[in-house]
Amino acid sequence: MRYLVCGGMGFLGSHLCGALLTAGHEVKCIDSGVIGKEANIEKYIGSTRFDSEYYDVCHKLDCGKVDGIFHLASPTAPAETYKHPAMTLDVNSKATLQLLEMAEKYQAKFLFASSIKVNDKQTFGSTYIQGKLLGEKFCAESGFAKVARMGNVYGPNMAKDDSRVIPTFIRACIENKPINVWGDGSQIDAFCYVSDIIKALVRFMESDHHGVMELGSPYGITIKDLACNIMAINGVDLPIIYDQPGGAAIVTTNNASYSNNRTTHALAAKSRKVPNISAATNYLRWKPEVGLEEGIKKTTAYYKEIMQ
Repeated sequence: MRYLVCGGMGFLGSHLCGALLTAGHEVKCIDSGVIGKEANIEKYIGSTRFDSEYYDVCHKLDCGKVDGIFHLASPTAPAETYKHPAMTLDVNSKATLQLLEMAEKYQAKFLFASSIKVNDKQTFGSTYIQGKLLGEKFCAESGFAKVARMGNVYGPNMAKDDSRVIPTFIRACIENKPINVWGDGSQIDAFCYVSDIIKALVRFMESDHHGVMELGSPYGITIKDLACNIMAINGVDLPIIYDQPGGAAIVTTNNASYSNNRTTHALAAKSRKVPNISAATNYLRWKPEVGLEEGIKKTTAYYKEIMQ
C-alpha cells in the first residue's frame, strides 16, 4: 500500500511513518515544517519506500495515486494553537476539504485526526476546536472518511518545549522546579502512550469502518495524582503550586492574548477527557497496552536525552 501522511514530521506523524514502513508500506510524508521537525524522520530518509517533502497542505495537493491519507497536520499543544490560530483553523478545515477531494479522486481511504475536546461546551480561546469541528463536518459529508477523536497522547518525539501536561511535569522534575497545576488538581484526564495510539490509527485505516471513533486511554487520573506519579518515577519531591485565581487566566503568545477560564469549577465543568473506546475494542480489537508508569519512564528518558 502507498500512504500519504500529512504532518509526517510531527510527534504523531513521525511515529506513524515508522509504523507504516515497518509494516512494508510505501510512505509519502509531507509537512510544512512549522511544527514538525525533520529530525523526527531522519532515520527513515534513504529508504526506497519513504519520501518526504516540505509542503503546506492548505495549498492544493495531488501527489498521485495513494491507497490511504492520514491527515495529522495540525498544531495540537495549547501554546502552538495559540501561536498559530489562523493556521490551526485552516489546516483542520480548508486542508481537510482539499485532501478529501484527493482521496475521492483516487478512491483512497481517509483518516482525520480529531480530538475528544470537540465535546467541550466552553471555548479555549483558540481556533483549535472550531477547526476540528469543521473538519469533522466535511468528513461526515463525504460519507467515507474516518474520524479519530483522540484523547491525550504522549511519548518520544514531542517538542522540547511542548506545553502539554506530561512533558511539562517531566521537565519540571528534570530541572528540579516546582510543578504548577491549574485549579486544585482534582480534574480528571487520561493519557495514552504513542505506540498504542499509532496501532489504533493503523487498524482504523485498514478497517472497513468509517465515521467517528474515540481512541485513547480509558483510565482516568487526577492531575494531582499524575504530578505525584511523575515525581515518584523521577525520584524527586517537588512542591506543587495550585493555581486558583478565581477568574480567567490570560495566556499571551505571539503578541495575542487568549482568556482561559481555569477556576476549579470551570475545569470540572469541561467535557469528559476520558475516551470511550468501546467501538475501537469491538471493531478494531484494540486497547492500550502500555501502562502509564512504563510510558512516563520512556518519555522521561527521551526528555533527559534531548535536554542535555
